[in-house]
Amino acid sequence: LLLLLLVMVGLNTAGTRLLSLTRYSDEHGWNVQRPDPWREGWVFTGDRGWFSPTMLANVSIATTVHPRPITIEEAARNLELRIASGGEGLQRIAWEPREIEGCDGMRMTLRFQLSGQPQEVSALVLVRGVYEHRVQVQSIASNARNYDTLIERIVDSADLVVSLYGPELVAGPGAAGLRRPQ
Repeated sequence: LLLLLLVMVGLNTAGTRLLSLTRYSDEHGWNVQRPDPWREGWVFTGDRGWFSPTMLANVSIATTVHPRPITIEEAARNLELRIASGGEGLQRIAWEPREIEGCDGMRMTLRFQLSGQPQEVSALVLVRGVYEHRVQVQSIASNARNYDTLIERIVDSADLVVSLYGPELVAGPGAAGLRRPQ
């Protein structure tokens, strides 16, 4: 019984450090890790996601291609609008600028109500020309601190393969024409 208690305390202390992660990559060069054993589905914002076995948290990863280049502030507001369209009482807790692979990013923490339950989203949003890349971890607000280690592991794993695209693809349609002499 003592051994079982020690194992339980050890697992609780280790938290999500023991959770195995697997690399997720999309055709737009967005590479990020996600929890391997979690079940795939669709999160309330309409993005592909993976749900914890307890259903107390999910991770979603997405890339949106815009018709024109987008700023990091626009991309961060886009995420807030996505969340506000399905949730209530959105609160911005943190907006922290980041740079990854030379691309502008924003590390965000947001709180809101979803079906009467307080929720928290920790997200990383990156922009690269017309591409908006995001990864977010959503959890019940009272359990959010349990996922802090997982969030940092996921955010730290994020990278972009910039060399896959020429400048005209990153800059958006018509951008190549802007560089031609008249």
